[in-house]
Formats: sequence, C-alpha cells, structure tokens
Amino acid sequence: MTPRGRGQTARGTRSRQEGMQPPPWIAALRSMMQRPLGQLSLHVARYVRTLQSGALTQRLPPALAAHLPERTAERLTVVLVTLWLLEAFVAVNILLAFVAWLAAPPSVFGGAQGPGTLSLFVATVVLPGLILLTRRQRQRALELDMEQEELRQMPELERACRLLYIQPDAPLHIAQAAYAAAMKKHHPDVAGGDDARARELNWAIETFREHSRPEP
Repeated sequence: MTPRGRGQTARGTRSRQEGMQPPPWIAALRSMMQRPLGQLSLHVARYVRTLQSGALTQRLPPALAAHLPERTAERLTVVLVTLWLLEAFVAVNILLAFVAWLAAPPSVFGGAQGPGTLSLFVATVVLPGLILLTRRQRQRALELDMEQEELRQMPELERACRLLYIQPDAPLHIAQAAYAAAMKKHHPDVAGGDDARARELNWAIETFREHSRPEP
C-alpha cells in the first residue's frame, strides 16, 4: 500500500472513531457523576451483602409463610404487595444501570452497558401482567367474601333460597330440580367440583324442606 493510501486509511479510521464518540454533554455528565455514583454503588452493594448474610433474611420467608392470612382475598393482597415491591426493585435496578452507563468513562464502544433486555422485559411485561391478573383475582375473591358474609347474615330460609336460586314460595319439586342441577356442577366427583359448595347445597335443600309447606 502506498503512503498516500495508508494516510487515507488512518484518516478514515480516525473519522469513524470520532463519529462513534458520544456527544460532549454525555461525556461531561459521565465525568461529573462518576465519583458520587461509584461511592453510592459501593454502599448499596455493601448493604445488600449485609442483608443477604443476615439471620433475619433467612428467617423471614418461613415466618411470612406461617403468618399468611386464611382468606383468599387477603393472601392475594400479600401477593399483590410483593409484586409491587418487585416491580419497584427492578425499576430501581434499571435506573441504576442507566445511571452507571452515563457515569462510565467515554470510549469508542460507549463504556458500560445500559439496562439489560431481560430486566426491561420483566419490568414492562411480566410484572405488570402479574399485577393486573392478581388485582383481578383479588377483586373476585373480595366479591365472593362479601357474598358469603351477606349470606351468613340472612335468615336460614332466605339463605337457602339464595343458594338454590329459587323464591321462598317455590314448590318443593322446583327446589329439588334446582338442587339437582346445581349438584351436577358442584359435586366433588365432577371435574371442577367444589366440596364446600356441595355441602352448602345439601344444607340448603334440607333447610328448604323443613320450611316448605307440603304439596297437595
């Protein structure tokens, strides 16, 4: 290669490198934030290591599992709060990764890497989807709990009629037909059956028989 060709190649390489350099304001921002962010990262890492090695962290999950509430809606509330905390944790990690990328020393390849694709996917798709699903299930569980509480406060006959979806003055054969139709759906031996619901239906039909007038 001639000296002129080598000179052109060197100038082309320098021009490409200059084109890959970050803008001056990013370089200035990185230079300004490098030292305080390094100290902050050191303190955060030290604090996380202390939490991971602490006895409290090891005893916390079994203690939380032992004290979970019995009602489904309250358990789903615990799960929802946990998902919110995870979303906040991932969002903070993404923010720290972005700030670390800004604080990295400038180079041809841009210094440190920014937020990872997996973290962005978890923060924008996975966790929000789980949060929405849990909120919907919690709302259904709350409505079911309110319905059960309302049923417990009703008189026996009214409660039995509500469970069988009949009127209090309905004939006995109508109540028995409603009971049979409901048991086809909720019997424990049927796929998707509910033993608790089946016991409530048994109680409802017996209570209705006790309070119903004999048919002519």
